[in-house]
Amino acid sequence: MVSKYDLTALTRVFYGAAPIGKELITELVARFTNIKGFIQGYGLTEMSPVCSIDVTQTHGSSGHLLPNTLGKIVNPESKKTLGVGELGEICINGPQMMLGYHRNQKATDETISPDGYLHTGT
Repeated sequence: MVSKYDLTALTRVFYGAAPIGKELITELVARFTNIKGFIQGYGLTEMSPVCSIDVTQTHGSSGHLLPNTLGKIVNPESKKTLGVGELGEICINGPQMMLGYHRNQKATDETISPDGYLHTGT
């Protein structure tokens, strides 16, 4: 289906919502030689909608945080900040973060911690 269209002007592909598998990326790079990069973004609706971009095209990476965006990894139970290399929940803060859920203060309080970080649940 794609072969019916002239995509020679396409030089970058930005994608999100779900990672593209390494095999498919390899296939796309071979097929569309004019495309210089497949760049993945990570985000969620509450972050309107992106908080990091992987410009290095490292498979499996969510990349670097956007300017003025802060992130940390916390222990899901204790909510204490973890060190480098430790697994936990991603928490993000930045100017693109929502103010809260419409008419749902309880959900807002459960999602945004007192220090202003949004708990992603991942």
